[in-house]
Amino acid sequence: GYPRSSNILLSGPPYSSKFSVADKFIVSSLKESYPVVVVSLDQPIADIKADLTSMGISPDSFEETGLLKFVDAYSKSVQMDNNDRNAVILENVGIISNFLKSMDQICSTVLSKSGKYRMVFFSLTAWITQSSEDKNFPKALQHFSQRRKMEGSTTLYLIEDGIFQRSLYENMNYFMDGSIEFRSEASVEYLRVRGLKDVQSRDWIEIVHNKSELTLGSFELKRIR
Repeated sequence: GYPRSSNILLSGPPYSSKFSVADKFIVSSLKESYPVVVVSLDQPIADIKADLTSMGISPDSFEETGLLKFVDAYSKSVQMDNNDRNAVILENVGIISNFLKSMDQICSTVLSKSGKYRMVFFSLTAWITQSSEDKNFPKALQHFSQRRKMEGSTTLYLIEDGIFQRSLYENMNYFMDGSIEFRSEASVEYLRVRGLKDVQSRDWIEIVHNKSELTLGSFELKRIR
């Protein structure tokens, strides 16, 4: 599992297993009756629900109980309707101060009701590209990540690799407690862990995944050499 009160960056190319890892984190948390806040800036909530449903849970049921809270920061940006009456819909995500204020209020409400929560953030890629104050983004991420840590949340942040300058990724790692990186070579996918404690291996590990499971080749010692 992931350490409590931690910020973890999941980075990799499009369609990599970072999405499977994030979905598995959501499903596992809900099965433990642990509240989860799912923030989406770059895909419809309906798509995330479909992925979670394919993993054997009913997102709508967890929404009704209050264990699952969706924050839709996507639909307004593409003028799309959202018929999820339980979701919180945000607009003007590019105005960093407004977005931070809204997120702090949402998380405070969940925390006051449940006393705890976890979060998945889809994605930092969209937040950076939509931001009208890109020079202030590092300070915004610092505020956001420190606030989540202070509130005891384990938060996973997804980001596409290779889009921004390498220095930006390194700066983001400064605010993280660790990262899980994904890469592909031919038809084989690998991951490695940086920063987190009690890790079996920090080498690049071959992984295999399907809709509900992700198998680490570290148990068979299949590493990039």
